[in-house]
Amino acid sequence: MIGNLLNSAIPFLLLPILTSELSKAEMGILSMLDLFIGICLPIATLSTGSAITRYYYELSGEEHRKMMYNHLLLLFAMSTFLTLLLIIIDPYLKTELNMPPNIIWLVVLIALAKQILEALLTMFRVTEKPIEFGLIRIISSSFDLAISMILVILIYESWEGRFYGQLVAYSVFGVVSIIILIRKNWIQKGYDRQHMKKMLTYGLPLVPHAFGGILLSFGDRWIINEELGLGATGVYYVGYQVGMVMSLVQTSFNQAWSPWFYRKLSNPKDSDKKLIVRLTYLYSLALCGFAVIFYLATPLLFDWFIDVSFDGAEIVVIWVLIGYAFNGMYKMMVNYLLYTKRTGIIGALTIFTAFVNIVLNIILIPDYGIVGAAQATAISFLLQLILTSFFAVSSFPMPWTRFRNDS
Repeated sequence: MIGNLLNSAIPFLLLPILTSELSKAEMGILSMLDLFIGICLPIATLSTGSAITRYYYELSGEEHRKMMYNHLLLLFAMSTFLTLLLIIIDPYLKTELNMPPNIIWLVVLIALAKQILEALLTMFRVTEKPIEFGLIRIISSSFDLAISMILVILIYESWEGRFYGQLVAYSVFGVVSIIILIRKNWIQKGYDRQHMKKMLTYGLPLVPHAFGGILLSFGDRWIINEELGLGATGVYYVGYQVGMVMSLVQTSFNQAWSPWFYRKLSNPKDSDKKLIVRLTYLYSLALCGFAVIFYLATPLLFDWFIDVSFDGAEIVVIWVLIGYAFNGMYKMMVNYLLYTKRTGIIGALTIFTAFVNIVLNIILIPDYGIVGAAQATAISFLLQLILTSFFAVSSFPMPWTRFRNDS
């Protein structure tokens, strides 16, 4: 969890430098590039990465090594296809979305390298090697931070410094990850049709979920860019990044939680179920408490760390904090659907929620600007939590109303 927090804090730690060195429009470009990286991730993997975690608890060591090889094989094949596609449509993206030319296709390289790194980190998680996991996370994060700072301050002095910093950092650690996977004997070469089928059966229904999640998290930027311009997108991006500290906390916790959770549910005792439910309730309360405390500290953060040219970004922070608190609670509930392999339901619910989010953004942004976008995010994440909880409760019996110890 500590390793994940440090890794996820990179965008936050870079904000003081980026807001002082870059214009609002340049921050808007970075925001849109983040959106495209997010879009590329599920296409490049077809969401098969989640199957690596889930099937670790069912397959033998040899079979799981074969699955890992086929996962990487699919990743390289889809990334090649996506790169060619983006090179073809680059002229359209350049003119219609205010994107720089000959840049979008490089986003695929970042997505590819990120997924290779995540494959290695997944193996550290499921084999319960937190020290190795933390070291790789922290070293890769520090390298990303250092390279980006050097490029932004000394060489490019523009958005390109941050973009190429990510490209260099992830490319290096993508290669390092493959070397470690081979040295750890976590890959066994050989195409296996059955493993490919298992991964696709599990992962493909999650592709709509992944796209829906991207629309929930980034779709508002697309609409802000169209309605209000790159400058407003840049201001929103800064406020959103500050509020995203909630996402850093809950994502890090969930990645540490899910392997333990899956192991407990594989042979559950009544005491284990009660413990899980108690921790779920306590965690939800902790997220709410953290949102309140961090919001109270927001004025100080903007005074100390954010350039005055981005004044106005702080008004979206509270809504982003609330939204990602709901999202953290959602992740606790969606784990039940992932464990029972009801991935089709997850995809359908996320797409529906994303559709509601887009509609809310279209309604709220013209009247309320970037605040309306943040409010749409909070409402949509609440809806996603409610709908997912309904299906999760019915998918796996848990003592939601009798969770206290018998003693």
